[in-house]
Amino acid sequence: MKKTVKRSMCILLSLMFCFAPLSPAVYAATDNSRSYNFQLTVNGGTTAAVSVGDEITLEVKLERTDEGKSGSYAMYSMQDEIIYDSSYFSLVESSKMVTAGYDFNVRTMDDGIRKRVILSRMVLRDEGIETDDSVVIATFNLKTLQPGKDVSIKSKDLR
Repeated sequence: MKKTVKRSMCILLSLMFCFAPLSPAVYAATDNSRSYNFQLTVNGGTTAAVSVGDEITLEVKLERTDEGKSGSYAMYSMQDEIIYDSSYFSLVESSKMVTAGYDFNVRTMDDGIRKRVILSRMVLRDEGIETDDSVVIATFNLKTLQPGKDVSIKSKDLR
């Protein structure tokens, strides 16, 4: 009986090794055929000279950058974070314009000084959401509170 069990086990293991290459492989999909950038502009450019009390307009655009642009694509999620120093700027709440379907959240960072504007979208449908190759996600104004030299506003350019 022991020989029969051993033989059966050997046959079973042999069959498993023979059929293993025939079983389907599952891999996480990585699509490198498309590339995107978030473009942050201030008053339509990359820099602006301001005085105390002035408002600057920030625009965040999601731009498809690969050469195979098709005019639209299926989007599943995106996120960008814009970071500014709240001792130099304050958000003008009434100026926020956000494209439908996108979220605009403001959080104070751990240092208690810098603010983080989080722009995001999460689509939970298998087919995603058809999205143009270039989309203005949001525009908003920051009011200048005090003078500063070379004060920067940064886009984390997350994907």
